[in-house]
Amino acid sequence: MPKSKRTTKASPGAKVEKVSDVKTARTSKDTPLVTSLSATGMPKGVARTLSTLSSAADWLTSKDIERATRLRQPEVSIAVRELMARGWIQQDALREGAKGRPVYIYRMVADLKKVFEDIREREAQRISAIEGNLDSIASAWGVK
Repeated sequence: MPKSKRTTKASPGAKVEKVSDVKTARTSKDTPLVTSLSATGMPKGVARTLSTLSSAADWLTSKDIERATRLRQPEVSIAVRELMARGWIQQDALREGAKGRPVYIYRMVADLKKVFEDIREREAQRISAIEGNLDSIASAWGVK
């Protein structure tokens, strides 16, 4: 099932933040936030992209996200597609001149409290499923 793209018109003076302004670790190790997000089952590329966008003050280009997260363009595309599907980020097209492909820019639109609550709910469902599996095993073996 194809996912729909939701784009909006950026205001003419929309600020696009430079990647150097984004607080993201550029070492080979992931930040504790990325590690925690990944531990919830979130793909690492999505976790890195979410971490980068959540610390940005304004719009970031795809290239900015690539540099900040150390991801390749296809990985960034997959990550932003998932984050848009969750309703956490917004995409817009920035056209510099009338020719060529637009540069896509992204920003957080969901409040971080909502993002946290979405993650918490997903984790609660995982915990419930694990507990159900353990109960089934205990019952089958008569060890409860």
